[in-house]
Amino acid sequence: MNFLPDERFLSLRAALKERLHKMADVLTPENISGILDVRIENVLRDAFDRVGADEGSLWLLDAQKENLVIAYNTGAHASEIVGTTTMDLQKFGSDWKIVVMHTSFAEL
Repeated sequence: MNFLPDERFLSLRAALKERLHKMADVLTPENISGILDVRIENVLRDAFDRVGADEGSLWLLDAQKENLVIAYNTGAHASEIVGTTTMDLQKFGSDWKIVVMHTSFAEL
């Protein structure tokens, strides 16, 4: 199996990029649960399981793009942390996008 992009899809790149940007603009920590169906939840749980995690969280940017917010969690205390646990991106300065894209966060 080859994980490189299939050349047949190159002509769709601009349309896909536009669609992904539109989805990113409308997905929020408050509304993500509306699109997480059982299949997507199972994929997330499986991914967390495969990396050996007891639980996992999905972090999304808030509307102001200032904080990461736990929008979904598979743990026993999910109802307590979803929507209330945040990470202020200001502490990373102008490099926050790099930190978000390349850093794993762990709840201890």
